[in-house]
Formats: sequence, C-alpha cells, structure tokens
Amino acid sequence: MQELLGKSNKEFSLEKALKRRHDNILPLAILSLSVSACGGGGGGSNNTSNTNNQTSNTLPELPVAGNALVLTRSGSNYITNAVDGFTLINDESRYSVANDTRDNLYEVNLTAEGAGLLEFVFEDSRDTVVLLNGSTVAGFTQLKVTNGTLDATKADLGLVDYISVASSIKINYTQLSNVSTLIANSVSSEIEIVVKNTSEMDQLTSRVANGTIQIFSEASPLKLSAESGSG
Repeated sequence: MQELLGKSNKEFSLEKALKRRHDNILPLAILSLSVSACGGGGGGSNNTSNTNNQTSNTLPELPVAGNALVLTRSGSNYITNAVDGFTLINDESRYSVANDTRDNLYEVNLTAEGAGLLEFVFEDSRDTVVLLNGSTVAGFTQLKVTNGTLDATKADLGLVDYISVASSIKINYTQLSNVSTLIANSVSSEIEIVVKNTSEMDQLTSRVANGTIQIFSEASPLKLSAESGSG
C-alpha cells in the first residue's frame, strides 16, 4: 500500500486545482489529501415506515429479517422493511438512523430504488452505517449524510452525481465516475476517498483541476486513503 501511495500521512495538496473553483457559491478551502490506511465496520438491524390506508393493500413484498434493507416507492410515498435502527422520515426517502449503544456500527445490504434525494440522518454522530457488498442505489441522483458516517465503498451508487455531507462519508474513486458535485456543509465534515494507486490519485487531482468535480467547502474536507490490501 505504501509503495503505491508513498509514505503514510504524506500530504498531497490540490491548491493549484482549487484556484480554478468558482467562489460565487461557497468559499473554497485549500483541500489537502492525507494518505492513511482504510478501516471497516460491523453492525445491526429494526423498522418500517407507515403508509396510508389507500396504498396498504398494494405494498410490495419486502424482506422481514436479517440485514437486507429495502427502500422502494408505494404511490407517492416511500416504504422500507423492518431493520433494527432504520426508520423513514415522513414516508420520504430519508432514513433516520437510531443511536446504536452497542458498538456504534450498522451493517446493511441496501437496495434502494427511487428518485431525487436519498438521505441518512443519524441520531448519534459516533455511529457508522456500512453498506455491504451488493448494495445498490437506483434512480436517486443525490446522496446526503447528516450527523454520522456512511461507508458506501462497497455499494453501487448508480446515478448519484451530487453528494452532500454534514458529517462524514467514505467512498471510492470509482464511485466518483458519475459525481460532479461534492459539498461539505460543516467545517467538521469529512469526505474520505479510497484509491487503489497513485494513478487514481492523479486522476482525482486532474478532475478537480479541470472542473469535472466541483468541490464546495468552508474547511478542508477531503481525506485520501489507500484501499485495503493495495500494494
């Protein structure tokens, strides 16, 4: 891993690239990428959203056990299956993630179908949701994380091209292929990007420089880390 990315904790500045950013939306910070090792997570699973009586007799069949978290539409509302810790907010495509007092970690295999915004709102900022291998997000174009950490490195994010973070998210460079906008809504926000090698790191720098990826922040949200086992 260190052979691919150089010495651990070496700083890679995107200052020259960021000089080309637009400052008419949000002030842009000089983003510094810190190389560090990757981590993992584990977790638990409860819950279902309420739907109105008009659509209750046509609800699709959803899994009722395990860590398979399914989000789908029912009429104008969204519904989800019963997985411990996850509740829909106002029948929208916004998950409230309950405070996990055991180990602050959830692992779920997410299947989410819809449109517009998919959001995870955490009760406890120390909690992490890990989307397991095989997780898919279909139709949604915006992903937002509030107050906790979402590890989406193993998920297929589909058409998501806009990521907004008011806390922390972990994604890989491949998932950025469709992403045009990264927004850090808090000075403490962190966007961790996992890369396989220095080539991906250079490509990221180039995409920021040429404006393919727009980054808006008041602080320094980007953190670059090496893929586990690389090198």
